[in-house]
Amino acid sequence: MAKSPKLRARDYMRRALYELDKNRYVPSDFYREYTGALTRQLSDLTILEKDSKKRKISIFYGNPERAIAKIKEDRNIILPVVSVSIDDLDEDITRRRTDTCLETETYWDKEEQRAIRIVSLPPKAVVLTYSINVFAKYTEDMNQLIEQIHMKFQPAMDIRTKFSSNTKAFLSDLSDESSTAPSDQQDRILKKKVYLSIETYVPNRKYRITSTGEIEEYNYEFDVEDSE
Repeated sequence: MAKSPKLRARDYMRRALYELDKNRYVPSDFYREYTGALTRQLSDLTILEKDSKKRKISIFYGNPERAIAKIKEDRNIILPVVSVSIDDLDEDITRRRTDTCLETETYWDKEEQRAIRIVSLPPKAVVLTYSINVFAKYTEDMNQLIEQIHMKFQPAMDIRTKFSSNTKAFLSDLSDESSTAPSDQQDRILKKKVYLSIETYVPNRKYRITSTGEIEEYNYEFDVEDSE
């Protein structure tokens, strides 16, 4: 049985996109987007001090080793502080899409004042793992921060990026990595690490379908609109 013209056109488009994407890796801001979104979600962390005044907590990007070095080198840093670091990126098999899929979208181009068709290969389903590293001098401060972080996941935290407005992040584990060595008592720093997983997709490059049916790369950045 002969394939329909519609199916033949879809197969042709998919093969064309594979050829366009082949050996053409272009660094993206995928990690920067999610790191920035997560940092913004944690930017309202505070502690209640002994005089009943709230103090906002500093938060920055960096792995635990870099964070410890920064704390020890910069005497102006006042504990507690929080750092965010990327741990891993794994394929999510349960959400994986087949290679026969094709993503098609329509956007309104304000400059050209007309609707345009955008096509891309399906995004790759992944689980992005982060660590929230909490450093404190006092147990009471640590407990306040860990409680606030837990309350942000009920059961998930919404992560908003330019790629999606409804990505979910889930708490996966908590570990206490404070040092208990006697020699460290004078400069002891309490440390806890909160692990979280973000279920998301790594997007492929988007291409524009022209009025003549040609496929050309499209570099316009699309911001995700609020669903409200």
